[in-house]
Amino acid sequence: MKQILTLSLAIIPLLSWAYDTEVDGFAYNLNEKTKEAEVTYGWNNYVGDVVIPSSMTFEGITYSVTSIGQCAFAYCDSLSSVAIPKSVTHIGDYAFKSCFKLTSLTIPDGVTSIGEGSFCNCCNLFSISIPNSVTLISSYLFCDCTSLSSITIPDSVTSIGYGAFYGCKSLTSIFIPKNVASIENLIFYGCSNLSSIIVDPRNTIYDSREGCNAIVETSSNKLIAGCNYTKLPKSVTSIGDWAFAYCEGFSSLDIPDRVTSIGTAAFQGCTNLTHITIPNSVSTIGPQAFSDCSSMESITIGKKVQFIDLYAFLNCTNLKAVNIKDLSAWCGIQFGFQSEDELNRTSNPLSYAQHLYLNGEEIKDLVIPNDISSINDYAFYGGSGFTSIEIPNNVTKIGRHAFKGCSGATELTISSNLEDLEWGVFFGCSRLKNVYCLPEKKTFIWTVAFDISDIEHIILYVPKDLVGIYMKEEPWNKFKEVKPVLP
Repeated sequence: MKQILTLSLAIIPLLSWAYDTEVDGFAYNLNEKTKEAEVTYGWNNYVGDVVIPSSMTFEGITYSVTSIGQCAFAYCDSLSSVAIPKSVTHIGDYAFKSCFKLTSLTIPDGVTSIGEGSFCNCCNLFSISIPNSVTLISSYLFCDCTSLSSITIPDSVTSIGYGAFYGCKSLTSIFIPKNVASIENLIFYGCSNLSSIIVDPRNTIYDSREGCNAIVETSSNKLIAGCNYTKLPKSVTSIGDWAFAYCEGFSSLDIPDRVTSIGTAAFQGCTNLTHITIPNSVSTIGPQAFSDCSSMESITIGKKVQFIDLYAFLNCTNLKAVNIKDLSAWCGIQFGFQSEDELNRTSNPLSYAQHLYLNGEEIKDLVIPNDISSINDYAFYGGSGFTSIEIPNNVTKIGRHAFKGCSGATELTISSNLEDLEWGVFFGCSRLKNVYCLPEKKTFIWTVAFDISDIEHIILYVPKDLVGIYMKEEPWNKFKEVKPVLP
């Protein structure tokens, strides 16, 4: 996600020094019809304490200064203060980007629009006044203003754009006024010290019900933005994209049993989160939902989860246990996987945890339940805690990489009705010693089910009548031995 945002902010128009004129150290673009002037970027960086005039004269004609142009003061890292005249009505995109020494700014009442990222990366800006004439807090407006500890959003604001307060690490509280009707994603992404979120009770679109310290979309009951001190209301039915991203202050969080979905990167980077329970009501866990939760040690996944999307637990390197309540339900979960990923990373948390627990007891001898006919892709990927694997007669299909990396298993029993084995089902099962293949007919193709380097150490047991066939054909004749299954 950080990479995505970095790329977004990098798409800033290259600074251009083409302007109409320069007067008293300011570069201007002029509109001869309206007699209006726009302050723009000049050859010389603006430095020190700058006072923008309300008007300027060029060739005997007086122009009213009404706009601060795109990137006008961007990267002026010696700019310490700016006085903006009341004549200004517009501040352009990235107008003050990366003005590192700018500590405070007062925007006059006449300003009606402030462009995207205007104060992005003003890392020492701790105070700013937004007038009641502004209706939009634009995307990335205060992105990476790491010293900004508080801000007052006026009642005139109706929309808050994407990533508006991204990376404002010093921001501790926020009040959403009554007229805000649109809030985009990522507004508090990386606001690691945010502890208070309050929505004006008069707001009809959003609320912070029950003092939850979060923003909830009233009509859908979706929590769209939270913080370290959020307490999820029981009425919430979904957790939105990036809702708690980089909230580093909590170690656990109770998800209500009415929640049905967890959005993209909802808990990404919650580095102090050690355990979380996904209730039985949840059916979908979005991509990167818990990625980079580097302290997470265990997770409990409810029995109604049907889909876990790409990289949901990426870099959860401290994960030691996955707790489930229903083994049959686990076999049916669809796990996201990107085939182009060189590291073959799956969204299955077991690939990190390696140990699967059923109702609090670790599964050592894995016996697939009799009500299962198909085992989904990556179902037990990385489960090195298993010592044996038994696949019953009802199973007819096993998905791609379903048991890949189950390196602790020494025995494998394959059902008599198995018809289809996908690619790499038993890759990385390096400690297998005995494989019992029970089908009476060799009707399925599984030449790529095992790693050739592994089967050289495995004894293959097959029905007595098939021993000769297996011993003559590749890759079966690569097994250490082919023996008949004892009655």
